[in-house]
Amino acid sequence: MQPFSQIPSLWIALFIILGAFVESSLNIRIDAILLCCASIASLIGCLAHHSFKSVCAFFIGMFIVSELEALYPPSQHTLHVSMRGIIKGRVEESRFINDSNQICIVKGYIDTQELPRIENCRIQIFIHGKQSALHPGMLIQCQSILSNPCHPTLPGEFNEYSFAKSRHIQWFARAKSFAIIDRGLDSYQHFIYGIRLNIIQAIRELVPRESQELSISLLLGERSGLSHELRNSFALLGTAHILSVSGFHAGIIALLLHIILAWIPFPFIRVCILCGALSAFLCIIEWDPPAMRACIMVAFSSISWANQRMIHPLHGLLLTVCMMICIDPILMTSIGFQMSAMGMLGLILFNKHFTIIHDRLFGNTSSLSRSISSSLSVSLSASCTLLPLTAWYFTMISLVSPIANILLLPICTIALCWIIASLLVFPCSIVIAKLFGLAAHQSLTLMIDIHQLVSSWNWIAYTDQFAVIMAFAITACIFAVYRTQRITSMSITVLASAIFLIGIHDVLNVIKEQTHQAGIEIIERDELLILIVHAKRESILLMDRDVHHRFFADKSLIAFLSQYASLHDMYVSGVIATHCASTLKKGKPSIRIMGLDRSTMKKCYRIGRLLTISGT
Repeated sequence: MQPFSQIPSLWIALFIILGAFVESSLNIRIDAILLCCASIASLIGCLAHHSFKSVCAFFIGMFIVSELEALYPPSQHTLHVSMRGIIKGRVEESRFINDSNQICIVKGYIDTQELPRIENCRIQIFIHGKQSALHPGMLIQCQSILSNPCHPTLPGEFNEYSFAKSRHIQWFARAKSFAIIDRGLDSYQHFIYGIRLNIIQAIRELVPRESQELSISLLLGERSGLSHELRNSFALLGTAHILSVSGFHAGIIALLLHIILAWIPFPFIRVCILCGALSAFLCIIEWDPPAMRACIMVAFSSISWANQRMIHPLHGLLLTVCMMICIDPILMTSIGFQMSAMGMLGLILFNKHFTIIHDRLFGNTSSLSRSISSSLSVSLSASCTLLPLTAWYFTMISLVSPIANILLLPICTIALCWIIASLLVFPCSIVIAKLFGLAAHQSLTLMIDIHQLVSSWNWIAYTDQFAVIMAFAITACIFAVYRTQRITSMSITVLASAIFLIGIHDVLNVIKEQTHQAGIEIIERDELLILIVHAKRESILLMDRDVHHRFFADKSLIAFLSQYASLHDMYVSGVIATHCASTLKKGKPSIRIMGLDRSTMKKCYRIGRLLTISGT
């Protein structure tokens, strides 16, 4: 690969990052439209002198940050609030949790007594009741309880804020009643929904029941029907990307199209058909960002190949990422898009280096050795860039991810090809389509059995709050091992890396234990303020914070407090605190619940110590 100094797209990306940094750090308030005009003017100026490329990239970076600030204005209020309101808008997405519960994403406005009317926002609505049969394209109006996304305060708690930001959702709502104003039978959303529904019905008819939901997830990325245990097993093995539509699926479809269209002698016609088929695929999967990134890169490479030109993969990746972010800046917060781009970056940067060393280890004489070398190189290249990102978002590292992807991706590829073939043959012959569906079922059953077996082993994943540090340590060890040239040196480096990782693991455990044993942990929930003494873990203070005094059991908090085996005394103040303590006492009858007087409560809140409560 040529040096980075000779890759112009990399310098353009660096100037985009510089513009974004200047815009965000200096808090420059320039309208996004003006920045867009400046970018276009600089792009036209490139005709006069090449230095305008850097200026154009700089303005594009500022433009992206300005758009994000317009979509997500800074807010000083972090408290989770709820209020009654009316929602009116068109349904963009919908899925059933079970037979009587449905979740919809509606784009429209909300109207509440506490706030002025808010236009053009996306709301995720939870609808309970058997009458909840809303479909994309419908225009609805509903009366509901609105709430803003909240930040997690307990370890392992679901991060509503990150989820809402990645899906461009501003509000969550629980519908009390709703009315359908327009069914939207002629809308684009309803048309795509009908296609997806027909595909799901065809899969349910052609594939046996045991693998139907996994087949739907492989083809459409719809994971709502999968069990939590199965999804967790895929995450532990590092193969969760199979369950969502990603570049892997787009690559398989592009490969099948290249094989099918190989008989057409005109490259231009092949490229047009390929781009049209990929666009139809993106419409069906509702323009999922990872698949869209892969399809755009495939289109760029096909166009350059048809024009007998070679495009550098890094140029294609950076051009695709910059174009997608400029069109929709919200993609910067999409976890799937980030992981897709970082995985592709790892393949471009490190695949060749790993392949050379693997060819030296396994040989390059037989097709089997070449296949093992190529598969292991691809898996390690993607893992080196994805490990820190995965640890950052999910606080988990799959230790068997490279090997699991090598063994299971071929099975998944075969199963996906059988599913596609079954759907293509279904209009002509149901018998042949069912045979293809049965073949896919056999492959998927084998994959499910392997995941369930391996996920029961405790050592296959590292899950901890220091997962990011461990991820960087593992990545550094991988590069240290693969920079050696001899087998003997590599063996010594592998042994030294193993000792180093064990030492890092022990040091992190000591730090975590010292953190839990010293000091006081203060947790601010939406309704409660919790103070926990880690030196003894015998006394916990709960104080009300919610003005409305909503009377409910905080299940996440109760599960968190249940882990303290030595807990004996709970000091409470307020209705919600008393209710939570009483619910916890049902599981642990030995706990004593004691009230706080106002003076002690104020002193504890101000000083942040439980030591003064001992005499209360």
